[in-house]
This record gives sequence, C-alpha cells and structure tokens, in this order.
Amino acid sequence: MPDEIEKTLVEAAEKVLDAPAKEAGEQLAKLINLIFTPLEILKINRDAWLNDYRDRISQKYNKIPQEKLVLPPLNIIGPALEASKYHIGSKELREMFANLIAHACNADMKSLIHPAYISILTQLSPLEAQILAGFRPKTEIKMGLTITSKTGDHEEILSNQEPSGVGTFTFPEIVLPIANYYLCKGTQEMLAQDNVIKFDECTDFGLISSSVANLCRLGLLQISFEGRVSNGDYDFFRNNMLYRQLEQDISNKESLSIRLIRGHIVGDYDRITIKEGIVRLTQFGYNFISSCVIESEVTQE
Repeated sequence: MPDEIEKTLVEAAEKVLDAPAKEAGEQLAKLINLIFTPLEILKINRDAWLNDYRDRISQKYNKIPQEKLVLPPLNIIGPALEASKYHIGSKELREMFANLIAHACNADMKSLIHPAYISILTQLSPLEAQILAGFRPKTEIKMGLTITSKTGDHEEILSNQEPSGVGTFTFPEIVLPIANYYLCKGTQEMLAQDNVIKFDECTDFGLISSSVANLCRLGLLQISFEGRVSNGDYDFFRNNMLYRQLEQDISNKESLSIRLIRGHIVGDYDRITIKEGIVRLTQFGYNFISSCVIESEVTQE
C-alpha cells in the first residue's frame, strides 16, 4: 500500500476516537471511499454492490454504543477494506467483511478479532460462507418475567408476564452428522464420496464435499468418526440422490455405459459402506463466526 494511503488510513482511524459518533462514522465512510476509488475510476459495474457494502458497514457501525467505540487496529481495518474490494460481488462475503470491519471498532469484540480472518474471507466461496453459517443458526428464544415473594417455605407468584411480541434470537452452535461413502468388494474398498452433509441449498455432493474440506483446511471445522450426533438425521445418508446413484451403479452390471469415480469403474464393486461421524466448529471457527458471520450474539426483531 502506498505511503500516502497508509498515512491517510492512520489519520482516519485515529479520528474515530477523537470525534463524536457522527463524525467518526463520516471518517469511516471516507476510508471506504479511499480504498474503493480505483474501482470507481475503472468504471467496473459495481456501483450497486459498493453502495450496499457501504450501507452494511454504516448500519452496523451506528449500532455500536458510543462508549464501546475503539480505535480499529490498522492491521485489521486497512487490509480488510483492501481485500474486500475484490469480493463485494458476493452478498455473503459483503456481509462478512462488513461484520468484521464493524466489530473491529467495538471494544467488546476486540479479543475475538484475529488478523488471519481477512485471509480466510478471501479464500471462501459464497457456498462455503452459507455452510459455515449453518453451524450457528438463528434460533428464537422466549423470554418472560416472573416475580415471586418467599416467606419461609411458602413461595407466592406475584406476577407472571408472558413473552412480548418482540422476537429474541441467539446463535447457538450445533454439531452436524457427516458421512463418507465407500464402494466395496471383498476386502477392496474405494472412497466414492467424502464429507457429505445435509445442506438443503445445494444438491451437488461433490461441491459440498470440497467446501467442507476447505473449511477444515482453514481451521474452521473439525471432523470426527468417533461419535454420532444423538438426534442427528443419519437416515438422510441412505435416502438421497448420491446413495441411489451408487446403488444403481453396483446393481446394473449389464449396462453398456461405464461410470468412473476417481478413475475406478463403479460396476466392479458390489456393496456400499457408509462411515458416519460428526462435524463441528473448532474454537477458532466459533470465534470467526462471532466476528464475521453474525452481527450480534443476541438480536431482537
């Protein structure tokens, strides 16, 4: 980054703490404009994306209580804005970069922010961003108020207020079932498909598999075949398009067509074996979601 741009980044970041909240927001907007000026000069058709990105950052920034505003680390906000200009075509990644930038200005999030998040965001596909968000789904909770009075062993309920019409949501971690598919014959075993999870937004199991592998490579997910999810939908692994296709492959011995998996002729095998396990967030992955995927641990709508 040129010296003059770095100097401007430092000056703009310092003004966040020196100015009132409104002026601090204006400085952040100027910082965004500075980073994205080359794109606007080149007239790349990104006006709508850029406006949406600015709005997302501004809205999230304005929700931070003024007493929580801190000087955003230059090694976070500068590289994050610089890297994000190549990824604003994805709605999912615009949202994640906006969360990271806003959280970098929030004292409560300071301990969770890590410089590696920027590099990780640049290595995520929109599908991988969606899969990752599925490990901390939005969950509604009911909150009521009960007032009691206790005298000795006697306890009397004085007031019992039902939850209001305002929905309160949290983002608890969940553990998902995962499976590897093998084609077998005698003692021979061939991996047909690994890292299969149930993900309704995509039916391409090969694409899902590679996405899960990348999330593991980035240190966000971990897989274990030593246990099972107690309430997991493991029936899914024997009732999906992949399983039915493999069944058809090994049963249709007289077919003139030949299908290959990883260079192996599928018809040479006579049974399917499924190895089931669990996939969950690492602690690093949990912190990444808190910083980049969700705007707040608790929201009200």
